[in-house]
Amino acid sequence: WIVILVAVGGGIAGCGEDSRLRFADDTARLSSAAITEVETSGGENPELAPFLERAHVRLREIEDSIDHWRNQSGPMAYAVHAPCLRNALMALRAALIERQLPVPRDLDEAEAMLNEVASHECPP
Repeated sequence: WIVILVAVGGGIAGCGEDSRLRFADDTARLSSAAITEVETSGGENPELAPFLERAHVRLREIEDSIDHWRNQSGPMAYAVHAPCLRNALMALRAALIERQLPVPRDLDEAEAMLNEVASHECPP
C-alpha cells in the first residue's frame, strides 16, 4: 500500500509543479506584454521612465527566477520576486493614471495573476 500511495502522490506533485511553472511563465509573458504596451502607447513620456525601468528590472528578476526553477531549484525565488513585480506594475499603473494615460488591459491581467501568487511583501 505504501508504494502505491507514494507513486500516486509523486505523480500528483509533479503535475502541480508543472502547472505552477506554466502559471509563472504566463505571468512573465503577460507582464512583458503589458510593459511593452505601455512603452508603445505612452512610454515616450519621460516621467514614466523610472517606472518602466523598475518594471523591467523586476521582470528580469522574475524571468531569472523561473529559469532557476526550471533547473530544479524550485519556486522559492519566483515566490520572493512575484510581489516585487506586482508592486512595480502597480506603480506603473498609478503613474499612467496620474498622467491620464491609458492603462493597458494586459497590465490589469498581469496584476491579477501576480496577486494570486504574491502573498507577501517585496523584500527591501
